[in-house]
Amino acid sequence: MSNGGTTQTVGSVVLQDSVFIDTTYGIVTSFTNTTQPASGGTLTVDHVDFTGTQVAISYPNGTVILDGGQMVESFLQGNAYSAYFTEEIINNKTCLEPGAMRSRQQNEVAAPPKPAFLLDTNGDFVTRFKPQYEGEPLSAFVSVKSNGAVGDGLTDDTAALQAIFDAATFDQIIYFDHGAYLISDTIQVPTNIRMTGELWPIIMVDGSAFNDVQNPKVAWRVGNPGDVGRVEMTEMVFEVRGPAPGAIIVEWNLAGEYPAAAGEHCDFFLLMIVSL
Repeated sequence: MSNGGTTQTVGSVVLQDSVFIDTTYGIVTSFTNTTQPASGGTLTVDHVDFTGTQVAISYPNGTVILDGGQMVESFLQGNAYSAYFTEEIINNKTCLEPGAMRSRQQNEVAAPPKPAFLLDTNGDFVTRFKPQYEGEPLSAFVSVKSNGAVGDGLTDDTAALQAIFDAATFDQIIYFDHGAYLISDTIQVPTNIRMTGELWPIIMVDGSAFNDVQNPKVAWRVGNPGDVGRVEMTEMVFEVRGPAPGAIIVEWNLAGEYPAAAGEHCDFFLLMIVSL
């Protein structure tokens, strides 16, 4: 973070849940009270292990900002703002004018609280790679087109898709072949389901069930309130074929039985297309 010297070429960096091993300097920064632009060189260090460094953070000339050999829970470098109001009399009325004081800071601060259910046993945020299913046998994949769905954007695939979900088990992967699958009523996705798409297949919502804005209806419901389990969805697109003012496109009720057990992983798109 020292590129550019007094003229910062680094915008901002967030370093989180990381470990330095056998490193002389962890971070070298040229940020000071006078570097420009004022917002350049912003740094947030959150739960980073610098025990493997001699110096955690320093200036390019070697001056130490933060000692190494320690776990750093929270360090901030950048602008801090404090809001205030000033009184102003306008037409015999007292008005409050908002303002803010800006200061530059470069120091450790109290770590912000984090919800326990987002953390693992080491205090790191729970992370998980998007499932690719590269280790699954071919027999685990259930093609929806081979099991009654059409996916031509014209045929109503509601019943076929629901039947596939009702029969599926977690050792299977529901495979949406590329296409557009028209649904005219609620699809209930049960707990313990894995699904993925080929080239972002489309779930296309349409029909009179979704016309009443005063009585909205769910098109794609994952679990029911209070359910706990595992559901994985990847590479899917959701859209409407025409006006559907009463459609709740996706409703997610399921809580994961363990951290990151249930989710819409990465390439999951919700696309609203309305033709008038």
